[in-house]
Amino acid sequence: MKQSCRETDILARLGGDEFTVLAVGAAAKDADSFTRRLRGNLDTFNQQSGLPFRLAVSIGATYIDAADSATIGELMQRADDELYALKRQKKQTRQSTVLFGSILGA
Repeated sequence: MKQSCRETDILARLGGDEFTVLAVGAAAKDADSFTRRLRGNLDTFNQQSGLPFRLAVSIGATYIDAADSATIGELMQRADDELYALKRQKKQTRQSTVLFGSILGA
């Protein structure tokens, strides 16, 4: 994860397998760049590790500008809400893929 962060980013472990990154001075579009870097670094790790399992990541992101008065707790909740929305979407897509794969004989 550290390799995916910029020098100015603050990476913190919340507990267990949950982490947060505070990307100071980042624009909203930078969340996509971070996500691509993290997924790319994770793919490289998985290919080179030789481990019998693959690491995966789910990411929720939020953005705050100077006019937003959200607290850290509110920002964390926004990111958490996005994370779980994306997880639900991914699960539905995976179920659809399995269904279509079995119908089409894939």
